[in-house]
Amino acid sequence: MATSVIETKLCDGYRVLKELFGPLTAEVMEAKNGEEYKHIWGERIYENVKKIGFTKDEVERLERDNQGLKDSYIFPFILPLHILHSALSGPLNHLVRLEQFVRFSRVLNIQVGNRRFSYIISSRLLEFEPNEDMFNRFCPCLFKYLENEHPIALIPSYIYTLIPAFLRRHSNDLLELLNKLAAQRIENKPVNSGLILVDGYDEFKREFRSDLFWNLESETTLYDLLDSKRCLLEITDGKKGFIIIDKDFNIKGLMYPDLIPKGLQTNYEGGKEFSHDCVIVSINGTESTKAVRQGKLIFEIRNGLIRVRDYSIVSTTLREYLHSIGVVGEYVDDFIKEVIDICTQKKGTILVVGERITPDGYSKGISGSISLRKENGNKEYKYGVLSQLSHTDGAVFIDREFVIYIFGAILKVKPTEGQHESGGSRSYSAQMFSQEHPDHIIIKISEDGPLSLYRDGKKSIEV
Repeated sequence: MATSVIETKLCDGYRVLKELFGPLTAEVMEAKNGEEYKHIWGERIYENVKKIGFTKDEVERLERDNQGLKDSYIFPFILPLHILHSALSGPLNHLVRLEQFVRFSRVLNIQVGNRRFSYIISSRLLEFEPNEDMFNRFCPCLFKYLENEHPIALIPSYIYTLIPAFLRRHSNDLLELLNKLAAQRIENKPVNSGLILVDGYDEFKREFRSDLFWNLESETTLYDLLDSKRCLLEITDGKKGFIIIDKDFNIKGLMYPDLIPKGLQTNYEGGKEFSHDCVIVSINGTESTKAVRQGKLIFEIRNGLIRVRDYSIVSTTLREYLHSIGVVGEYVDDFIKEVIDICTQKKGTILVVGERITPDGYSKGISGSISLRKENGNKEYKYGVLSQLSHTDGAVFIDREFVIYIFGAILKVKPTEGQHESGGSRSYSAQMFSQEHPDHIIIKISEDGPLSLYRDGKKSIEV
């Protein structure tokens, strides 16, 4: 395989890693003589590890996971570079996991011909078990892609491993069709619909009452939703209405369940789980098309890009934090959903949640009051208000009753000497403000998507 072909495929692998599992940082390198490595693509993680010793976070993780290490006489002589070199010289076609080291938590070693390459990867999101399971499935696909001289499509070959066997021969067509359906507009409005792909329609129906289904007698296929049967997309919203499609892409009927199927939204309150192996698809325009199997995310399509990461770790952690400061009730899950959606808006912001902060805790900003709860007696959430107010520079303050009382504010923090976490003034302000206000949750969202949660001066998660 020619050098240019090898390096092109390595860079493609880097791009796909970013697309599927981002936000993450990654570097592609080639091993040279001894412990020398040539940078090929991506962030310069290796150079950073050479220059900087253990970070505070890494020391805390090492001490937590290795009891007695702090008092060991060898600890001062261990360097992160030694550990990284050991991983880089590890087995070929193998994933090395180094959770304690945030900067290089995963290392993949690959040999193509007589050349040895490595991916160094850093991602907090991979610490969440469902994401790690999906990443472990992806690695063999990446190895095969790099070793194979014949061109193969990396993303479809990976999605092929995630979907049920009865859909695999249509995996490429399925991805293409879902992208096209998401781009459809009906009466100049984005499509909001739902599909359930099943092996056998009759077998699937037997799990439920017959009065939940509308059987279609005419021969109609999934492809017809792009043209003659677009009207079916209007009468199935992906929550209380679904189009049922069999393994040959034939539309067999419509289903109107009395409870939302598990896995499609965070505030699911119970109901029958599907024992039938099927794929549930929720289409919400180009913003998000999610495919779920047995309650777990298979993949998500956002603006034409396929992702397989699961933000459940953010939802779970943020929900626990909100409950710990007394923020509870039926609006919590809708609030969390909007926070995660703000990550896609390419606009950095800080959200401060908790008891109302007195004016000496911030400067500037626009004061007022607007509730995120609709006052119509139906306990509905005003989706979109928080997203709009977070577009401006500065922090948004939300009290425990989901009332926004100031936006565009600058956090006041006491000047401090010594080290604090890297990442810019917004990260430092969020960290220090949370330390000075331990009964509040600070949510920092970066322009490029990553979300960080702070409590009591510590960053609990960054994804």
